Amino acid sequence: MPSYSNEPSLYIHPYSQGTDYSLVTNLLSNDLYAAHPSHPSQRRVGSLGIPDSTLHETNDVRQANYVYADSRYSVKTYFDAIGKSKDSVNTTGFSEIGFLPAFGTVPYEAALTGTGHHWAWATCEWLTHCNASVDYPGSACNVTKNAMIIEGYCFTSDTDSLECGRMVDTTDKFNRVTRVTSSTARCPRGSPATGLGNFVSKRLLVGGCMLTSDANYSSHAEVHVPQMCNTPANYLQGCMFPGATNYDPLAVQPTNCHYNIKGCTSSVAVNYNSEAYVDDGSCITAVYGCTVQSTSTSYANVANNTPSYQQRYVGLPLRSVGHYIYDAYPAVLNYDAAANVNKGCIVAIEGCTDSNSVNYDSRANINSVTWCVPVVVGCMMPTYHAASYNFRGSGYKSHDRDGGAANYDPAATVHDQASCIVERYGCMDSLAFNYDSRATVNWKCYSKQSGCLDDASPNFNCSKFGFDSGDPPVYTAYTTPCTDNWPRVTTHDSTYCTNTQPPSPPPVSLRGGGRIRMTVTFPVDGSLEDFGPAQQAAILASYIATMGPTFAGATIAATGGSVNLGMSNTVQGSGGFATSSAAVNNQFSSLSSINNALGVNALALPSISAEELDAEDDVALIVGATVGGVVGGILLIALVYVIIKRKGKKVEA
Repeated sequence: MPSYSNEPSLYIHPYSQGTDYSLVTNLLSNDLYAAHPSHPSQRRVGSLGIPDSTLHETNDVRQANYVYADSRYSVKTYFDAIGKSKDSVNTTGFSEIGFLPAFGTVPYEAALTGTGHHWAWATCEWLTHCNASVDYPGSACNVTKNAMIIEGYCFTSDTDSLECGRMVDTTDKFNRVTRVTSSTARCPRGSPATGLGNFVSKRLLVGGCMLTSDANYSSHAEVHVPQMCNTPANYLQGCMFPGATNYDPLAVQPTNCHYNIKGCTSSVAVNYNSEAYVDDGSCITAVYGCTVQSTSTSYANVANNTPSYQQRYVGLPLRSVGHYIYDAYPAVLNYDAAANVNKGCIVAIEGCTDSNSVNYDSRANINSVTWCVPVVVGCMMPTYHAASYNFRGSGYKSHDRDGGAANYDPAATVHDQASCIVERYGCMDSLAFNYDSRATVNWKCYSKQSGCLDDASPNFNCSKFGFDSGDPPVYTAYTTPCTDNWPRVTTHDSTYCTNTQPPSPPPVSLRGGGRIRMTVTFPVDGSLEDFGPAQQAAILASYIATMGPTFAGATIAATGGSVNLGMSNTVQGSGGFATSSAAVNNQFSSLSSINNALGVNALALPSISAEELDAEDDVALIVGATVGGVVGGILLIALVYVIIKRKGKKVEA
């Protein structure tokens, strides 16, 4: 087993309370994300072998050659480095491998190899010092000796200094020395080479393709990596750790290792260890039975912060009780203390076991706290207010005006429908239109409201000729009876019916050049008494303010009949009529636009008619225009009484 004494801190971090791991000197692997002030994506830890002394700008085109704390390079990158297309590499059956730049407690390979078996020796020739302000581990470097340029790479020494050197020979795990002559190789990190001379230090074994027949064969490889071959394939697989029972000294590609693990080797035991090779006599024979404890020990060995801890419950048939927490009632009926494999538990079901009770439960097998309910016959239909919201609420009944019981018996347990006396909600005001002599609870009396109650009219049961909808509002004439208007129509008035209104005047045929009297008629709610001189003046002023100065200089008059507001003014020729009528239609396109502008309760959109004037009328109009100072002429408003309806009584469509 790994321990603090025989494993490097790469695997077991010696965390201690009170240590500030945000300091560079205290950094641990994987600690950089949470504590260090710089993000790993911005922290350079190495180079891919490019001279970095000329890289000063952050946007340099060779920035991609830097290695950052969170960089990752797969074997595909290796193929790119040797100039081979990664698309031509067959990796079927092999996963990608990669390396993460070592940092913190990881950078010294000696720390990794010192406790394992995948290491050997290397001789490093020191060349010169690297400039730590511009260079990184892996940066290319060189020195001139005897008029010759000797190439090398920057590496981190055992004193954390950045040195320039090259590896001149290696010694494998069998103590065979190989001279490195084919190309420049990096010195191992942690090498003591900090001055002139050659220095021997530990190194990791070299990985590569060891298949001599493969195009990517590497004579320096000591560990076979199938993915680094042109055609990936396995080679001399086996356990490469001497301490394992299946250690293979000739293996160069690692596989699973087996160790002398002690444990239970019996496959039928409850503690069987499939990886054990030495039976230590710890096998436990299986004993089947119910291992769930019962009664007061039902929660034995259960942490008290477990969800629903001690929250078992029973259902009690008591008003406003129902769900009753009873953690002591047994979980099972056949607990076996000798069993160690759970099987065959009989779950305890709390309930009434008295077959003569109303709440008898044929599935119950224990009756410790559940109260059996005796039979009491009576009316169980509740009053309206005692009923649940499902009975009274919106969406459950189309109305809530009857259905309750006047003699509800809360003590009854068996319902007797014949004994119930039904409540009835209705208007108990004898002067109201919807008086109900059989009502027992007073509810919603309707007062007088005029409207169309002629079922032959398209707007039957409506108090207007049309309605507004949408935003902005659009006027729509009623073509079907009204069903949800409020207040409801209680008094019939034929003048409110669509089929009693005069038809729209036929299209006007105008000669074109003379003056024309244009009349705009608004059917509104109310009676003649609602439109006295003051009210007429206010309506006239609002109309002129709404339509603009072209309609100024008007007068107003009220006439009997249905209440129709006729707004008259003169315009010049058919062109003027077309322009003015279009302005009226645009301004008063909905009931709300009429009501807001004129302060009335309109019943429908206005109708527009035209009348050509003779020469005598023209003279009068010219005088009126001169006095008013406006080309528009005289505006005449006629209030024609059709229905008797007070303005103060609003009619909603």
